[in-house]
Amino acid sequence: MSDYVKLVECPRDAWQGLKGQIPADLKTNYLQALISAGFKHIDAVSFVSPNAVPQMADSEEVLKELDPPDDVEIIGIVVNEKGAQRAIATDAVRTLGFPYSISPTFLENNQRQTLEDAIEELEKIDKKAAEAGLETVVYISMAFGNPYDDPWSIDEVVEAVGLLIERATFLIPAKLVSQEGGKALILGMLGYPPGIGFAVGFLRRIKEMVWVLLGLLSLMIHRTITQSHADSERRAIAAGAGSPDSAMKMQRVQGEQSL
Repeated sequence: MSDYVKLVECPRDAWQGLKGQIPADLKTNYLQALISAGFKHIDAVSFVSPNAVPQMADSEEVLKELDPPDDVEIIGIVVNEKGAQRAIATDAVRTLGFPYSISPTFLENNQRQTLEDAIEELEKIDKKAAEAGLETVVYISMAFGNPYDDPWSIDEVVEAVGLLIERATFLIPAKLVSQEGGKALILGMLGYPPGIGFAVGFLRRIKEMVWVLLGLLSLMIHRTITQSHADSERRAIAAGAGSPDSAMKMQRVQGEQSL
């Protein structure tokens, strides 16, 4: 566990909610004041469609005027590969931020993505960031609930973080035991021994293996029964019955004649 706390100032989130357009020079001056006050990590801009978020349409202009010093991390929010390319082109953004969520409604409203789409876009964004030598950070939006009546539970939050760790190599260099590592990380942050996370992860893998084995066993039984029926039909046909249907009709005719 790290022995320090990283404070991120986020004027971008507040600016996006304002209806009136803030002049680019006013944004630049505000960001400069934050840097002068000692902030080293600033979520300052986003690179999304100007039709969706008009307030952030001037992000490139703001960063060009700001020209942040090398020891200041500027975070730029992106939701797709095109936004990542815009952020990288500024030469001022140090970290690409991606808003993920366990709320399907949030993802649809915020970036027109499903849960699966978001993971795919995140992988593309991370690849672009790695090629440019930048970092990637993922926000778990709606982590404490949502106003859309979408299902929520702490288990779903933990699963989402585990999925991100498993699918996105920027969080852990190797995907081997990444699920276990993710749970250890989460529980460690909550104050529990990391070993519990590994134990939970391995138990889940055992459960998955049991379900796979049960599925294979069920398939084998089904195929055995199907094959047995097929063999019986072939023997009946070979004995002169013609077909199962004709054999049944013959039996009915014989029954009627006997009556």
